[in-house]
Amino acid sequence: MKNKIQVCLIIGSADIPKAKDINFFVKRKNDLVIIAADGGLKNASKLKLIPHFLIGDFDSVSPHQLKQLPSETKIVKFSGQEDTDIEKSIKYAQSKGCKEFFITGVLGKRIEHTIGNISILHKYTNKHTKIRIIGKYSLLEVINSSYKFRTHPGEKISFFSFNKETRIITNGLKYPLNDESLFFGERESISNETTGEMASLEIRSGELLLIRDLKTITANG
Repeated sequence: MKNKIQVCLIIGSADIPKAKDINFFVKRKNDLVIIAADGGLKNASKLKLIPHFLIGDFDSVSPHQLKQLPSETKIVKFSGQEDTDIEKSIKYAQSKGCKEFFITGVLGKRIEHTIGNISILHKYTNKHTKIRIIGKYSLLEVINSSYKFRTHPGEKISFFSFNKETRIITNGLKYPLNDESLFFGERESISNETTGEMASLEIRSGELLLIRDLKTITANG
C-alpha cells in the first residue's frame, strides 16, 4: 500500500470519458494512485481500473461491493457530510503529499453536483497543487499565470473568471483579448477559437476557469 502519493486519479460516479482519453493524461505518470470516490467504484470497474483506495461515506456502495473489493484496495471511510466524497478524496491524497490531481466522473447528471465539482478547481488549485477535470468532451482547469499550449486551428476554448480583478492577454485566438477584464455574469469568452498550432493566455491578475476541447487535446498527442 502506498503511503506517499505524488499524483492521483480520482474517479467519481457521474459521466466518464473513454478509457483511452483518461490514459492519455496519466499513462506517463509514474506511481499513479487511483482513488474511487464512493460510487465512483462502479466507474473504476467500467474503466477496468483497480483503485488503490476507496474513499467516502459509502452511501452509494453496497455491502456486496465492499466484499468484492480486491485485497489491494484500502477502504477509507469518512462519515462527515461537510465535504463531498470528491473533496474527502482530495484531502486524503493531500495528507499523503499529493500535489497533482486528475479527476473524472464529476460532470453531468445532477447540475448541483457538476457546479460543486467545478468549484473544487477554484477551491483547491494553488501554486502548490494542480487539478484537472477530465470530462467526456472537455478538459477543465484553473490557471493563474502564463499558459501556453499546442493545438489545432479551430479548437473551441472558453474561459470564465469569478474575480473582477482578473485581466487577460491572449495570443493565437480568433477573438483576442489585450489586458482585458472578464467577470462571470458580465463578460465571458465562450467558444473562442484557436487560429494556429500554438496559443497562449497570460493572466495579469486573478485566475481563470479554462475549458478546452478534449478531442483536440488527445488528437495532438
